[in-house]
Amino acid sequence: MFITKSSKPKEKITVQKRSLTSTFHFWFIPLLIGGLLLSHLLLKPTHELAFAQDPSFTVAQREDFPGGQQIPMWTASDGTYLYCGDEFNHYGAWPGATGSIVDPQSYTKLTAATGARGGTYTDEQLRAIDYIIYHGATASQEKDVYGYTGWKARAITQFALWAVMRGEAHALAVSVPQEELHQPIERFYTDAMNYAHNNSGGPENGIAKLFVPTGDKQVLFFFGQQSGSLKITKNSLLPAITSNNEHYALEGAVYGVYSDEGCTNLLGSLTLDASGSATIDGLPVGCVYVKEISAPKGFLLDPTVHTVEIKNQEESTLTVTDTPIGDFNLRISKQDFDHSSSLDEGNQAEQQGASPQGNATLQGALFKVIYSGSSETTLRTWVFSTDAQGFTSFDTDHKVSGDDLFTLGEKPWLPLGYYQIEEIQAPKGYKLPELSFQTWKLSSQNGNLVWTNLSSGKESSSSGHSFFFKDEVIRGNLKIKKIGHTSLSSSDGYSEIKEMPSLKGAKIELTNNSTQPVFYQDKWVAPHEVVTTVETDESGVAAIKDLPFGSYSLKEVLAPTGYSLNTEWNPTVTLTSEETIEAPELIDERIALQTMLVDTSGSKTPKYTETLNLVDHIKYEGLTPGEEYEITGELYETKQIQEGAAEPIARGTVRFKASTSSGEAAVPFSIRTASLEGKEVTAYETISKDGEKVASHTDSHSEAQTIRVAPKPHLPGTADNAYEVPLLFALAGTLLIGCTHLFATKIRRLF
Repeated sequence: MFITKSSKPKEKITVQKRSLTSTFHFWFIPLLIGGLLLSHLLLKPTHELAFAQDPSFTVAQREDFPGGQQIPMWTASDGTYLYCGDEFNHYGAWPGATGSIVDPQSYTKLTAATGARGGTYTDEQLRAIDYIIYHGATASQEKDVYGYTGWKARAITQFALWAVMRGEAHALAVSVPQEELHQPIERFYTDAMNYAHNNSGGPENGIAKLFVPTGDKQVLFFFGQQSGSLKITKNSLLPAITSNNEHYALEGAVYGVYSDEGCTNLLGSLTLDASGSATIDGLPVGCVYVKEISAPKGFLLDPTVHTVEIKNQEESTLTVTDTPIGDFNLRISKQDFDHSSSLDEGNQAEQQGASPQGNATLQGALFKVIYSGSSETTLRTWVFSTDAQGFTSFDTDHKVSGDDLFTLGEKPWLPLGYYQIEEIQAPKGYKLPELSFQTWKLSSQNGNLVWTNLSSGKESSSSGHSFFFKDEVIRGNLKIKKIGHTSLSSSDGYSEIKEMPSLKGAKIELTNNSTQPVFYQDKWVAPHEVVTTVETDESGVAAIKDLPFGSYSLKEVLAPTGYSLNTEWNPTVTLTSEETIEAPELIDERIALQTMLVDTSGSKTPKYTETLNLVDHIKYEGLTPGEEYEITGELYETKQIQEGAAEPIARGTVRFKASTSSGEAAVPFSIRTASLEGKEVTAYETISKDGEKVASHTDSHSEAQTIRVAPKPHLPGTADNAYEVPLLFALAGTLLIGCTHLFATKIRRLF
């Protein structure tokens, strides 16, 4: 039936109904309704199976072709061009009409304007229809039809489609008022039929589909791209680590499907579910390109562009593997507390592996690392040891025990999760800190790896991240005991050696003899430098506290007054614990003097002389051989010196170089005895070096140092000897009487 002009479609329908006989009219309506219902019930599963991926269309626009013919053109709500599929009923499907998509092969076509149906389209017709729909005017492709565009291209497409349904094109074409369209209509028909005859495999990259409006007999053809589906399944590169790990999830990954390899024309996207899979339908047949747009939790974004071939009405599959995020650069830094205590965290990167103290070492510290994928599950445990620089890393060179390391490729690797790091053994010379463990969480934030200290909440980015463990060096105490000594004994009349002088005041120098600096009293002391100088107390004891683990040499630099410097005492002590050790005893020889004051003959009781020559014999010990000394002797009147108001009555000096530490010397004195007759004198001695007194002997009660000056003898009659006068007179009288008697005797003889 040809299309005729009409102002109202409803009038056209009324004329047709009146031409039917009453009998046909009576049976037609029930049979038609029943047939449609039966057809709908039988065909519904097939339609849904074959075209379930297509949404239902809604007619958005209906307008007539220009040029004087009332032939409508339909446009769907998505802009798709629709073409009349019922030659005999082209007035239905008004704007707003909805319906379903069906397979043209299963559709029972109208055979007359009355609504009669005459079977389905043949395979040849279907291929020709597919050809026309695919190569005809489509809004999405904006292609010309034999050089024509716009409504003319749509008209050529529509009439060629009707020609295939009728099986003849000429009569239909010439009915079109525009003669220019006659030839392209017939040509389009011819090309479609040739394609249908010569090709049995179906249409070229497309498919014709039917839109059947709800409650309307109008059928509309539209172009449907051959399509298939794509299922993406994602796996983890390290499933043993990422499975049941709160830091990793395959869910949420987003993939884009593109028509071009450059991934600029997006066809659609899909988001993976908890199982790591998702499916997208309605993809065009041929090659599509798939790229990950957004990575799932805990995984790196995959930059790979995957090529997938989509086949018509088939599900293509793509299996992808994502690399979990982790760290390759974990390092533990063992530090000396005193080296690092003054550093802030920002400077520690440059100070990592600061030198140990004294004889200590940073090598050999043991760290236990426990990894958990969640806060409750322990997955692996390792023990690592530090090297000579105080470092240990997550690798086989530093691992001493524990589980196998995580690896990614051939490199050791640490997954996201929780890490408890505990120092279980301090290196030699150090002690474990009270808080010897740290708990950290490795996470991914905005594409960056972040280590978070769960104790302090402090975060730090991972770029060769180091964990710092600061150990305090072992410190011990040193005790030094000084002893005074003398070998002199009081013999041969020499003065007695009394109590030893005080041991207070000896200065002892402590030098760092370790291989490395030590930190003592807020300063660093390099090897061979003086650490400190201490002084002995009254008992001769000196103590040094909190010395770092190491070796030290001792040296006496100043002896107490009255003692000689011990130049041979130079011991080395080594502190290895927090206990107190005692240095070898420091024995100082007392600078001692023994004296004996005698006259030049060696007598303690010299006879009276007007000038008394005395010699102070001195024994000494404790002098330094090779050094020059001066011994000064002073002679005092004993009684006056004991009363504390004496001036020396004589002084003597002797200078000498000590060949040995012990020896003898003599100091001479010469005194006038006029005023000292019968009195005691005492000698004091002082030994000096370089003008400084080093020892003295000043005992006013010492018998060895005291001599009594003999009195001067007196003649008779002297006032000093009154008892002798009578005797002298008696003697003189006796002599006179004797002389007189002798003289008288001689006179008598003469006479």
